[in-house]
Amino acid sequence: MRTLVLDKKESQSKADRGVVYVESIASNQDGVDVLSFRRHVLIKKQS
Repeated sequence: MRTLVLDKKESQSKADRGVVYVESIASNQDGVDVLSFRRHVLIKKQS
């Protein structure tokens, strides 16, 4: 499985967090992509 960061921005409601938009892609044993999905993830910022 591999994950690509597509976009990132600061959260408007939580100053210590950011929103990251990612795409995850899963491959089978032959290296063929068989599943992909995109999602927004709320992540705590590093201090």
